[in-house]
Amino acid sequence: MQRRMLLYKLESLEAYAQYLLEHPAEVKALYEEILIHVTSFFRDLEVFQHLKEQVFPTITQNKSAEVPIRIWVAGCSTGEEVYSIAICLLEYLGDRGRSLPIQIFATDISEAAIANQEKTMAQAHLQAVIEEQDNLNQDLRVANEEIISSNEELQSINEELETAKEEIQATNEELITTVEELRTRNLDLQQVNNDVTNFWTLDKEEKWFAT
Repeated sequence: MQRRMLLYKLESLEAYAQYLLEHPAEVKALYEEILIHVTSFFRDLEVFQHLKEQVFPTITQNKSAEVPIRIWVAGCSTGEEVYSIAICLLEYLGDRGRSLPIQIFATDISEAAIANQEKTMAQAHLQAVIEEQDNLNQDLRVANEEIISSNEELQSINEELETAKEEIQATNEELITTVEELRTRNLDLQQVNNDVTNFWTLDKEEKWFAT
C-alpha cells in the first residue's frame, strides 16, 4: 500500500482512501498487487504426498460410480495447482479413474488470474483440438495411402487378368486353326482312301473280265 501511496505522492492513509473512492480502477490495481499470484505445478511435494496417503483414500472409500468425486480449490490463481491435484488424483486412482466421475471446482477472487486461467484452458483446449485434428489427418493420410496402394494392386491384377484373357483368346484361335487343319487333313486322307479303294476295285474287275 505504501508503494501505491508513493506512486501518487500521497502522504496519509486518509488521502489514499479518498483517492480510492475517486478512482475505482485504483481499487482493482491495489488488490491485484496485494494478492500473491505465486503458483506452480506440484509446488509443495509434501502436501501432494499427504493427499495421496490421507485425503484421497478417505474421499474415495466405498465411493459409488454414480456419485462424483468433488474437489474445490480456493485461490486457484492461474490453475497450476488445480491441474496438479487432478494429475495426483488420477495417479492415485489408476484404472479406477476411468469409471469414477470427477468434478474439480477452481475459484479465485482475482479476475485477472481467472481470465488468465480461462485463456490458458482455452489455449490448452485449442491445442488438444489441433492435436486431435492432426492425428485424424494423419489417420486419413494413412488410410488414403492404403486405398491408393489397394487401387494400384487392383489395377495390376486387372492388367494381369487382361493379359491372361488375351493369352487364352490367342490359344483358342490357335486351337481353332489346328482343328481346321486336322479337318482338312482328314478330308484329304478320306479322299486318298476312296481313291485307293476305287483303284483296287477297278483292278479286280479288270482281272475278272480278263479271265
